[in-house]
Amino acid sequence: MSEITQISEVARGDADIERWLLDFAINSMKKNDKRRPHDGADTRAEDAATITKCIRDIIDSDDTLFSIVRKSGIAFESPRLLRLVPTQLGTKFLHCLDIDVEYLSMGESIDEANPFVGLFKRAVDRNHMDDLTAGLQLSPARYELRFLSSMRRGLFDDDVSAFAYALNDAVEEIRKQGRAKPFLDELTLHLRRAAKNYRSIVKLLRALFEKHRRLLIIRVDFEYMKATRSIPYAEVRKHANALVRYLKRIRHRNRKIFKAYVLKLEYALRRGWHFHGLIVLDGHVVHGDIHYGKKFGEHWNKVTTKGKGGYYNCNATPRKYGKTLGVGMVERHNRDRRHALETIVAGYLAKPDFYAPLMKADGDRLLFKSELPKMRAVKRGRRSLRADASLIPDCNPFPFEVKRGNAAGNSFDVESFDESVAEVISLDGDWGDQIEP
Repeated sequence: MSEITQISEVARGDADIERWLLDFAINSMKKNDKRRPHDGADTRAEDAATITKCIRDIIDSDDTLFSIVRKSGIAFESPRLLRLVPTQLGTKFLHCLDIDVEYLSMGESIDEANPFVGLFKRAVDRNHMDDLTAGLQLSPARYELRFLSSMRRGLFDDDVSAFAYALNDAVEEIRKQGRAKPFLDELTLHLRRAAKNYRSIVKLLRALFEKHRRLLIIRVDFEYMKATRSIPYAEVRKHANALVRYLKRIRHRNRKIFKAYVLKLEYALRRGWHFHGLIVLDGHVVHGDIHYGKKFGEHWNKVTTKGKGGYYNCNATPRKYGKTLGVGMVERHNRDRRHALETIVAGYLAKPDFYAPLMKADGDRLLFKSELPKMRAVKRGRRSLRADASLIPDCNPFPFEVKRGNAAGNSFDVESFDESVAEVISLDGDWGDQIEP
């Protein structure tokens, strides 16, 4: 990466970071919420991701998505001479019309939590009487978009023309509302919180690299087993409190090794409540990121949740995350790895979550992290060279790669905290004092 690119990226403001984090969240939603065979018939997560991505793309576009052409090889007296021709984005919009939004919001108020799903529902599911009361005169086809979409291959010419007009009219309404202040204000509530969290995580990481030349970055997702994903939030809160206290206690007793932690609590339609965890150890003292990722995950499973929890050790699957490393052993001077750490890893933790703020209790936090390290006074002398990683990537950060650490080397005792700490950790406490505001 050139110095010019770095400088331009670092200089970007909150608006650019917010937009990038939104892209990160939507792409992640589309990638991770695809239905798998063992998920059964529940398609809500995949459907919500499909609508979110489509509506975002429509807002950012200006092209006409639907046109009409005359079929070839059909007799002129045929009542079906015309054919609807959608663009690629238009085809995605037609697919969204096939989604049952009422079923989508059956378990959670997705249309209220997700601004893009709410906008889609308002534009598509119009109420004729409400529009008349408001003085709006829309074409009859605007109120039959779903029905016409399901019958689009057998429509007569008049219906094809009316359907195409109604579709383009709905698309224009989505663009108008999606670029208007009420929608942008609703979206900004999510994005500003995400940008603030992102800057705080990057600030913590840069402070650690100011103090240490080599850090061992561990990424673990703490989640729940499929049978316990419907666990109530009150119990999730107790588990979160216990996990934070556990990490704080390890850090207090192993200050020379355990340097920092970041936990982000999220709610996903497929996975339910889960944490994205980032744990930072001193790379000069310990090696073996896979080993420690497993230890922290096992503690979550066996001690914190008493068998209800599962975990995903990101450090154990390096090929899944591409070529650029953001976890494992990261050197201060390694610009590429620090760039990946500050963009892919930090961005994934800080990305906006539409559902968790609605599902959690008022006043509870979703981001937990350790305080900034205390910096020593700078002594006079030759200054060491430090690579400054950029804040925003030029392209979509997916996929990213995780490299294995060397299992050999020094270690500290994680297991020693399992039973003894579990006995003294209170599950009923205030979250407010466990993270910097």
